[in-house]
Amino acid sequence: MHSIKKLLLLSAAIAVVSFNVAHAATMSFMSGVTSASIGDTIDVSVRIDSQGQTVNAAQGTITYPTDILQVVRVDHSNSVFNIWAQEPTVNTSTGQISFLGGATNSFSGGSLYVLDVVFEARGTGLATIGFENAGVTAGDGTGANILSTSTAMSFVVGAPNTTSLPIVSSTQAVVAPQAVVQQAPPAPVQIKRPAVPTTTVPVAPSLSVGLYPDQNAWYNTIGNFLVQWQLPADVTDVATAVDQNPQSNPTVSEGLFGNKTFSAVGEGIWYLHVRFKNSAGWGPTTNYRIAIDVTPPFPFSATIKEGSPTEISAPTVQFGTKDQPSGVAFYQILADGNVVGSTTDTSFVLPSLSFGSHDIVVQAVDYAGNITASRISVTIALPPFFTVGGIKITEEIFFGTIIAVILIGILIGWWLGRRMKAQRKNRVIIAGRDVSTGFNVVEKNIDKLLDACNNGSGESQMANIKFLLATTKEAIEKMKHYVSENVEEIEQ
Repeated sequence: MHSIKKLLLLSAAIAVVSFNVAHAATMSFMSGVTSASIGDTIDVSVRIDSQGQTVNAAQGTITYPTDILQVVRVDHSNSVFNIWAQEPTVNTSTGQISFLGGATNSFSGGSLYVLDVVFEARGTGLATIGFENAGVTAGDGTGANILSTSTAMSFVVGAPNTTSLPIVSSTQAVVAPQAVVQQAPPAPVQIKRPAVPTTTVPVAPSLSVGLYPDQNAWYNTIGNFLVQWQLPADVTDVATAVDQNPQSNPTVSEGLFGNKTFSAVGEGIWYLHVRFKNSAGWGPTTNYRIAIDVTPPFPFSATIKEGSPTEISAPTVQFGTKDQPSGVAFYQILADGNVVGSTTDTSFVLPSLSFGSHDIVVQAVDYAGNITASRISVTIALPPFFTVGGIKITEEIFFGTIIAVILIGILIGWWLGRRMKAQRKNRVIIAGRDVSTGFNVVEKNIDKLLDACNNGSGESQMANIKFLLATTKEAIEKMKHYVSENVEEIEQ
């Protein structure tokens, strides 16, 4: 249910962003039928060319003429999409087939298979199969609609035992560019010339194949392809064939021509055979390999070996999948949208990542260039600064604790300072009181000494003087103590 909701959101996103994104992908029909009569069945498949980008959802409505065609069945069992928010639904009264499919992974390819529709011809006339409200969602997480062109297909259905016109096509462009349409290939242009007599058979042809220039490579494009060769002066006939036998030798002459457009072939390994004939006979055959893989690698899920979150800043991402028919060539790894490496192994050690969450994408690329992607996230956590009694202390906790201790120390110091200030204030009051009392004692004793000196010098008077001097000295010592120690401390 969560995946379906996500797909519905992607569908809504197609409509929202379709006017302000860069378009690239195309959607078209593919059929091996070049003519049809009433009662014939016509197998048509819906294909997407992602133009090098990854896609993970598509939607649209297929339209067809109900007076000419009837839907026999719709099949999406081999589709690249494994989640269907809207199963293909046929409306026989309006002649419409609506669909909305998506995938948990992303794909890239020149001929991504979406679904098959099998029609039965029920009437005669021009039958046009087209798209309405079509969209293709980018697989980069933006939900952008990257469809640039949808291609309609038209063909004439004739009465039984009559020759119908070949399939022709027109385009319904979402944006201005026109799609390249596959038509039935024309017959080769015949060359008329006198041949040079010879007693040796001709050499094997040297072929130039435009759509598939390297016979050792895999391709993800299906379409009519032009083949050219040089005709030696002695050649009188050319024979060609396309099949899956690497050693075929065609022997039926098709005339004399220097190039020929061949009909599109399907997925797999095919062989183009071209052979020359002269007055001495047929020469050796050139067998040219054509390898086509339009199916992305199987869906897969990448994982982080250490789990997430992890304290390891360079974790290992693990993955693995298979591909038919070309096989997986390599895996490309992206971190936060940047390519960080590729490998033919099924694991990869990521470069050191900063603390926090990161987006990791693993792309499985087959030998034809088709791509299946798996997206995961990994969170890098702070490692422990040290461990105490089995308890991991991270740098964040350690330095946070240090800062907290410092702040608490400052608060305690401020409180002690306030307290000491209050204590010093009390001591000043006490010291001031004692000093004042001491001065009063000295003053009174001096007055008494002066009176004693003025009134005589008897024994009792001398004893009184000694007592006054002793108490005066004591008062002076006490005041000295306050002045020299307590008052100095208070000033500090």
